Parts: sequence; C-alpha cells; structure tokens
Amino acid sequence: MTINYTTLLGLAEPVTGTESGTWGDDVNKGITEYLDIAVAGTQTISGTQTAVTLSVTNGSSAGNNIAQVGSGSSGSAQYQIINCTGSPASLLTITAPASSKTYIVLNATSTSQSVKIVGSGPTTGVTIVSGEKALVAWNGSDFVKVATTASVSSISFGSTGLTPSSATTGAVSVAGTLAVANGGTGVTTSTGSGSVVLSTSPTLTTPALGTPASATLTNATGLPISTGVSGLGTGVATALAANTNGTGGVTTVDGTATLTNKTLTNPTVTNYTETLYTANTSTAITVSLTNGTVQQLTLTGNATITMPTAAAGKSFVIMLKQDATGSRTVTWSTVVWPSGTAPTITSTASKQDIYSFFSDGSSWYGITAGQNY
Repeated sequence: MTINYTTLLGLAEPVTGTESGTWGDDVNKGITEYLDIAVAGTQTISGTQTAVTLSVTNGSSAGNNIAQVGSGSSGSAQYQIINCTGSPASLLTITAPASSKTYIVLNATSTSQSVKIVGSGPTTGVTIVSGEKALVAWNGSDFVKVATTASVSSISFGSTGLTPSSATTGAVSVAGTLAVANGGTGVTTSTGSGSVVLSTSPTLTTPALGTPASATLTNATGLPISTGVSGLGTGVATALAANTNGTGGVTTVDGTATLTNKTLTNPTVTNYTETLYTANTSTAITVSLTNGTVQQLTLTGNATITMPTAAAGKSFVIMLKQDATGSRTVTWSTVVWPSGTAPTITSTASKQDIYSFFSDGSSWYGITAGQNY
C-alpha cells in the first residue's frame, strides 16, 4: 500500500497503480472525511486542561485517524472550527501546526478564561477573550486575528473627560465633555448660534458678554458713551456725545450748562443774556459778583456801597436807582474815580444812573456811563 499525503491538510494521495481493492476506503477515510472536517468540522475542547496540541493526522483504508480533543491534550489540526467549552483555571493555550490554515475559534469557556492559539515553535499567537468569536489565519510567520465578534466588557476614555453614558458593549453612547487638552472646547452648555471661536483673534457677531471679570478694549469702536460707559459725572456722557469741531474739545452743548472758573479762548458768543441782579441797598450793601455782573441797586436809604475784592480783569455794571422818595445819597467804598472825584448821583425819585467798574487787581476804577434815566 503506497499513499502520500498533502502537507497542509494531510489528504491522501494514493500512488498510481496501487491500492487495488482499497481505493474507495483510502479516498473516503483519507480525503473525503478530512475535507468534511476542514470545511465544516468542529474540534471541541471541553475539559479543564490549559494546554492542547493539534497535529495533522492522516487517514487510510485502515481508518481516518481523526481525533477529537475533548478533555484530552491533543487532537487533529484539520478542523475548521475550534470550540472551547471547558472550564480551564487559567489561560488555555492551543498549539497548532505552523503552516497555512484558518480557524474559527469560539471562546465559550465557563470560567471566563482567555484562549490563545499559537503556531508550533511556539510563536506569539493571538488571544481570544472570553465570549469572543474570532477568525484567525496563518500569515506566514504567526497566527493573526482576521475578524472578531468580540464584545467589550468595559470602556475607558482615559483623561479625555468622556464616559460611556449607557452600555459598554454593542452600541455605546458617549457622555461628558471632551477635555481641552484632548482637542475639546471645555464647554458643557452653550447659548446663541454660529461657529465656535478660538482664543486668538476671534470675530464675535452681536455677542452678549454679560459681566466680564476683565476686558481690554484697545482698538474697540462703536461703544456708545451714553449707555456703554459707567462712572461718569452728571452730564458728562451728554457732553462727550455732543458734536465736536476741529481738534479741540466739545464746542457745542445742547440745553443749559453752567461753566465755573473756565477759560474761553477767542470765543464767539451770539445773542447772550447776562443775569440782572436786583437788590435794595438800605443803608449799606456789599457788592458780590457771584450775584452777576449787571446789578440794579435801589437806594432805600443813604447808603454805603462796598466793592468786592479787586481781581485783575474783573468788571461789572451798577444801575443805581432812587426809590420813590428820592434824594438818597451814596458813599462809594474803595473806588478810584476820574480826577479823584466821585460823581454826583441823580436825586430825582425813581430815576437811575449807570456806572461801570474795572479792576487791575489792586483797585476798582469807576466811570459814569449815563445818568438820569
């Protein structure tokens, strides 16, 4: 009896002219039955063993020699499927021939141990975790995993800030916020619409900034003075928002404004009105320029009129009026008159004289503008 066998699956190759009378058994037991298990057969490993060796076995007319592992330590390597259903106490290592072959490995161990298939030698091999179903193949130097139906028992996203929000197997939903260090924005909620902006030179379109802790508005434009700046004194916002002319400050202010101790350089004042202050003199009165620079004083007795403190450049006008009695007299205090002589006032009842006064800082100089009005 002369039979050769193929290298990979160990299929019988009867030599021509031999096997007379046993050809059918040789083909059936050495070829057909091996093709059957190579295409659809299942090698079952069902014991507590942690090491199994699979070898290429050969069939002949005497028997197929196909061996199941079961609870043993060895079996035929030609099976397509390796079904691990035992209860190993640790990793189950399966050593198969280091030659071209594919296996479907089913890890159904009851002790949730992993299964490792390696090539004889041994090679590094691949690991099939508990519950995993994997297609492995020889790549010329080692077994590699081609496909898998592995389920994931747990998922870790490291320091990304992400976590599984529901299942950790099958379809996994992800919750949490991707950390900035991992490419996220750090944002957990958002308002408004549009694109996310980054920290360098962003363009913000109509944003509502709320109350920022700090802000630098260099090169900012369009800030409304009247509503956008706080802490201004009364009327300042209105003044700053008024029309301007040239390169100076505000030149026109709508409404009424009081200027105190201000210097007006080369102004043009049109149709202005001075305040007319009126008072009765009784027998003495001190002129106060805070009441105005045009004052009408009615003589209700023989009176002494005291000038204000002299200040260079100051001037004012007094309209000096007799009351209904008339013939009242007046004494001017500290006034320098032309030729050193005070004017004689009009004594007629209800008539008035007009006098102008100017100061050089040390004295008041008086002149008569008109009498007997």
